[in-house]
Amino acid sequence: MKLFSKKEPQEPQLNQPKPEPTSALPSQSGYFKNLILTGQMTRLIVIVVTIILVVIFSLLGILSLLGILSLPLSFADFFIFAILSGTGIYGFYEALNQRRI
Repeated sequence: MKLFSKKEPQEPQLNQPKPEPTSALPSQSGYFKNLILTGQMTRLIVIVVTIILVVIFSLLGILSLLGILSLPLSFADFFIFAILSGTGIYGFYEALNQRRI
């Protein structure tokens, strides 16, 4: 029995099929099917909704700060709404998840 034997290089065989290159991104149906099977689809929806609300309230706050948008609320109100929507929606979802476990 040889523990440290030197491997001889193998000659390439001509009739072997070449492996197909795999994409770095998974296919669409496989990705969403995997999300549904693992129960992560709800998490993705909550994260997307949270991001959308934070972006909307932040943009409204910036427009209000620059004076482009004149609403009865101040720019600080919109930034507070952005923070509350970011932490509140995701936090509520995580609290429900922890309670289920």
